[in-house]
Amino acid sequence: MPKPKEKKNVTIKSVSVKKVKDTNGENQDCNVAVIVGHKPMILNATACKQLRKFTGSSFLEDWNDTLVTLYVEKIKAFGEIVDAVRISPVQPKANSAEKVLLTPEHKAWEQAITYMLQENSDIKNIQAKYNIDDTFTDEVSRRRAE
Repeated sequence: MPKPKEKKNVTIKSVSVKKVKDTNGENQDCNVAVIVGHKPMILNATACKQLRKFTGSSFLEDWNDTLVTLYVEKIKAFGEIVDAVRISPVQPKANSAEKVLLTPEHKAWEQAITYMLQENSDIKNIQAKYNIDDTFTDEVSRRRAE
């Protein structure tokens, strides 16, 4: 997910209705987006409106593989100021998220890990070619600690 003041282009792999516990501990039906390389995101009404606009459809299955830009906005919720992840009203161009997710099964995984274990490595060089997630950074941290 993006950090404050950062925008991140991501692909929504799929959207489905799931039971999610609300602040009172009760189950609510929510639209949940599975985002390539990131944790799932509960979609509020505004995010759903953006996806309807981008896809031209109100059907969740038509929202699969939709490219969006996420950003963080400060909002007041539950009596305090918190970060909320939002979908930008402007859809990014298709080539901005064509990088593949670097997974342990990917042929470049070991080479990327080896590079990151070098003294002067820069993760931006990996990110220029691949999408990475916590799996990659956790593995680099684990191997550095060995």
